[in-house]
Amino acid sequence: MGLAVSQPKQHSSWWWEYAELKAPYHNEMYYFKFTLLAIAYFLAMHLTIHLIFKRKSINYRAMNNVKQTEYRTYWTSMIHAMGCFILSTIAMWYICGDGKTVFNNDECMNTPRYIHVWALLHTCGYFTQDACWLFFVSGGHTALDYQTYAHHIVATVTFYQTLYYMDFMIVFGVMLLFIEVSSIFLSLRFILFAHGYGETKLYGINALVAFVAFLLGRVFFQTYIIVWVGFDWIARAYMKKDLTVFKAVVVAELMTMVILSLVLNAYWFMLMTKMIIRVINRALAKKKDTDEEKLELVKADSLALGN
Repeated sequence: MGLAVSQPKQHSSWWWEYAELKAPYHNEMYYFKFTLLAIAYFLAMHLTIHLIFKRKSINYRAMNNVKQTEYRTYWTSMIHAMGCFILSTIAMWYICGDGKTVFNNDECMNTPRYIHVWALLHTCGYFTQDACWLFFVSGGHTALDYQTYAHHIVATVTFYQTLYYMDFMIVFGVMLLFIEVSSIFLSLRFILFAHGYGETKLYGINALVAFVAFLLGRVFFQTYIIVWVGFDWIARAYMKKDLTVFKAVVVAELMTMVILSLVLNAYWFMLMTKMIIRVINRALAKKKDTDEEKLELVKADSLALGN
């Protein structure tokens, strides 16, 4: 009789073992501490970016405090979006193991794990510090700034409310973070322009990738999970009489947020199409707009489309 050979366990790191654990109910102190950790992480990122570019970039040194803050927020936005994309991808397709995903297994869809808590609180911390920079340093009072405040506040409050129930809603919230993939390239667009790459092939390629990521993530993927995943869960919960009054309010807030986001994304997709047309026309015609005019266009695109 041959000896049984034990198979090596995949993903045996402490991080993965912790991430796949089922999250506990009502651990408010843990949520609070992790939120503070996320805020500290992004503040440290601001400081690091400031120190690096203060030393390495003439353009950055020439900016005033408000412009420097604005510049740093595009870097933090890009890095936050990368984190969202990675955590959401792992949570949807890999964390449940044995080939189970949120799309083929009900247990995977309805089991919040630590990775889901981390993903949401990572974003809540980012939204909190981003809104503070915008309000207290940049002094944002434009229509787009107020849109950003509303987006950050509503999303943060809704995400915290989903933590109260620790069910499908928190898993669904992390699925929504996948759409942040487009924000990576939208933020990079501003950074490339700020460093004088606005007329290069790299800038045009990044704009095209941003367009495709926006189309696949914020239009197709978001529509799919709202209509075929979110509405289906709500219908089943309603049929089973599984909704208390407060839970129904939280569900309504979550679905209102994502439906409005879907409508806005359709509008922003039109803006994205115009952005691509501008990039192509400028590349073909070599039109020399003023730097300030082009900067405002890039800022408007990146801020609006990234929310």
